[in-house]
Amino acid sequence: MGARICWILRFLVCVGAGNDRVDKGLAIFDENKDLIPDIVIDGKPTTPALPAKADFDGILTLTYPETAGMVATRTLYPSMTKALVLDEWHLRNTSEKPVTVSVKPPRIEKREGEKALMIWQSQAVETTTIAPKGVLAFHSSIHARLAGEPDLVTDPATERAARQALVAAAWNGPGRLETPDRDLNAAYALQKFHVLETPIETHNGVITHNGSLTYSPGIWANDPVEYSSPLFPFFGDPELNKASMQMYRIWLDHWLDHCLDHCLEHGIEHGIDPFPGSFEHAALKLTQKWRGDDAMVLYGLAKFLLFQGDRAAAEEMWPLIEFSAGSVQRNTRADGIVPTGLESFECTPWLPKDWPRMALRDVRAFGRSWDLVLARAGDLQKVTVSSQGRNILSKTWPAGKTYRVNLAHAK
Repeated sequence: MGARICWILRFLVCVGAGNDRVDKGLAIFDENKDLIPDIVIDGKPTTPALPAKADFDGILTLTYPETAGMVATRTLYPSMTKALVLDEWHLRNTSEKPVTVSVKPPRIEKREGEKALMIWQSQAVETTTIAPKGVLAFHSSIHARLAGEPDLVTDPATERAARQALVAAAWNGPGRLETPDRDLNAAYALQKFHVLETPIETHNGVITHNGSLTYSPGIWANDPVEYSSPLFPFFGDPELNKASMQMYRIWLDHWLDHCLDHCLEHGIEHGIDPFPGSFEHAALKLTQKWRGDDAMVLYGLAKFLLFQGDRAAAEEMWPLIEFSAGSVQRNTRADGIVPTGLESFECTPWLPKDWPRMALRDVRAFGRSWDLVLARAGDLQKVTVSSQGRNILSKTWPAGKTYRVNLAHAK
């Protein structure tokens, strides 16, 4: 079996304000072909084998097996503030004699559309003699920039110190877990690290987001709001709390831009109709609605503000609390049940490529019996939901697309 390492780098290109002014880019660098500097040892070009060991605590360290009397170690980490990834190399002479080493300065550019470039480059090293047990250090990097702009100036020591500070906060900072189970402690610290690095720069400012590469930097009422944000203040990171506030401002701004006049006319208890559920992809465009998102925002925001303990933040977000509560109240029956939850569900069908058809028959849910049939229609899929012999939904769309089925439409 062969093996390879690839770097998949995603980035946002912001060229102005508005939902139509943000692009998302993707560049793939093949480790075996693209990202190994041209290293020459004792006059012979040398390419390290695949790594023998990998360590990760928030910074990735790769250790390679001995090649031509040298052991290579790489330390890889992203910049905390720039579109930049650093790759620090250390070549240690494990032989009993001096070794000469040089590194040529290769450069690879990958253009993403008309606006952006991804650039890999390596520091040049003139022919140098390394004594036994001696070490040669140099670095390479990948960065993104707009076409026409100069390359980023890299400072590995500064960038590494910033990354190490985040690692220290995850493992030893506020909100750390201490149990007799070392594996559990490590898993918690790594997940905490993931939370601490979720703030991401967007055209709407720095926000906390899902961490999902597919929808980056999208936000949902369930993931960074209901599930995550109540925990954020426990970690004592002011920047994380600021990014959370900016995330909530996207919901607040939606209310101010689209719903304020309606609420002033009908009362704050009217809330938002439909309530926004997700703002997705680089443009942070409103995508999903009416999934019970009003209750998610009400719960997550109230807990976040309570634990943050910042009165000014609570006063700023109070309108969002009010219209979330108004939407929940308006859509709740006297017995405390939200009626839409008894009539509708989301369906994301995915037909295996070798199957022409599949069905789920006589499903007993939502107080009735219904069928769901999925059939191939060329490159698309046809989904039919029926109840009591009548079609509720008959749609053809791409695999993996989510659609809301409302059983109340069955006549």
